[in-house]
Amino acid sequence: METLNVSTQHYLFTVQSIARFAMETEGDYYLQLRDTRTRDVIDDVVSGASEVGVIMLSSAHPNLRGVINDAALEFTPVATTAPRIVLPANHPLANGKVLTLDELADYPYLYFDQGPAADCFAEEALFPHDCKRVISCSDRAAISELIVALNGYTISSGILVGRTDLPTLGTAPLESDVTLELGYLTKYGSEPTEVAQRFIDTFKDVLKSSVVLD
Repeated sequence: METLNVSTQHYLFTVQSIARFAMETEGDYYLQLRDTRTRDVIDDVVSGASEVGVIMLSSAHPNLRGVINDAALEFTPVATTAPRIVLPANHPLANGKVLTLDELADYPYLYFDQGPAADCFAEEALFPHDCKRVISCSDRAAISELIVALNGYTISSGILVGRTDLPTLGTAPLESDVTLELGYLTKYGSEPTEVAQRFIDTFKDVLKSSVVLD
């Protein structure tokens, strides 16, 4: 039986990668996918609880690279993109044009709770400091539901490849100079097992075919 544990920030493209990996695996398998906080993704790979950790690095949170290096982990980038606004498909601002944070100031902003952690662990591309209504949440499905129910938004890579978010959610470009790197964590200097490498290859295919380029 093939066994693989993967920890990830709250990304649908990781879920799709696991799904494709499972469909392409012959024979029996045991797979564990942990949608979790940034700090937990790092800790899982450090402890060996997961062999691969999926994560995003934002130029708005440069200190995260230092945390990864201090943990003796290696980040391998797979795709580079720019921040996008995730909002309801029928949102008044979902018109395809480049949006500014000022235009979004009156709408609720949603983000993933990271617990008592530094700002560098944020999963969002950046934080709009002038927003008036803010909701912190720990669950990806809950954030999607709240965005739709409240005409809210979040700021991420904007990659929506899952069945659950479409067609209720859409994305729009954000006026920003922030750069995002999407990739994976492994222990520094270690070679992935054959099973982990097959997952990594699948993950690369899913991510590169889904990334939004402005």
